[in-house]
Amino acid sequence: MKTMKKTLLFITAALAGLLTTSCEQDLPVWEDHTARLNFYNESKTDTLQSYCFVYHNEVPQDTVWMRVTTMGFPADHDRTFELQQVMTGEDDAVAGTHYVAFDNAELRKHYVIKADSVGAYFPVVVLRHETEADKVFTLKFTIKDNDEFKVGYNDLLYKYVKITDMLVKPSNWTGLMNYMFGQYGTEKHKFMIKVSGNLWDEEYIAANKFNNYSQADQNYMFYLSTMFQEALDKENAERAARGEGPLTEANGSIVFFPM
Repeated sequence: MKTMKKTLLFITAALAGLLTTSCEQDLPVWEDHTARLNFYNESKTDTLQSYCFVYHNEVPQDTVWMRVTTMGFPADHDRTFELQQVMTGEDDAVAGTHYVAFDNAELRKHYVIKADSVGAYFPVVVLRHETEADKVFTLKFTIKDNDEFKVGYNDLLYKYVKITDMLVKPSNWTGLMNYMFGQYGTEKHKFMIKVSGNLWDEEYIAANKFNNYSQADQNYMFYLSTMFQEALDKENAERAARGEGPLTEANGSIVFFPM
């Protein structure tokens, strides 16, 4: 009986040793100290941002703020990162004309992940170029490998900024907006801004839920559409007194509000 107990104890100890060795082999200590960097997106639409100087009067330049996040261990020192433009071949933004170059000495001071941090906001400085006010320029850029960071996930490596000095149709001018205010037009858009003092851009439309049938205050929208049409009637009367025709879009269609 004693011999059997000793044998069982020996087998148990041997199995424990094998299990320990197996676990150590299956779960190696992670020793990859490579730091990587990704752009941060709260949603898929964050990949593309637009900046329209028309909304900002005579501002010669402005800043679009974006965010990066790190992969890997935090560091006990500040770490710089780098950005670089990616050419698309179609109306690409030009450094020094449409935006401040990413290697600008003053700008690079802001491309830093602070010690013990895992992310940071960084600026993209866009420039107004009034001689090309009728075009939209694309600034596509990515993260550049350097001594501190390597690139991260492929689907978080690119950002786009559309830079223009002309009004463009807000992406959420659909459905209810079309019903209440009619089809989009740049002259109509300018007129609405002038009359209301509001931008009627994507942010303004979304904030007021004007593109949401179930949540929008449709009575208020009806009031606004009526107000715009009354103001337009007055505008067209003044134009007629000067011997001019009614307000039209570039294609000749007359501006009107359906309500």
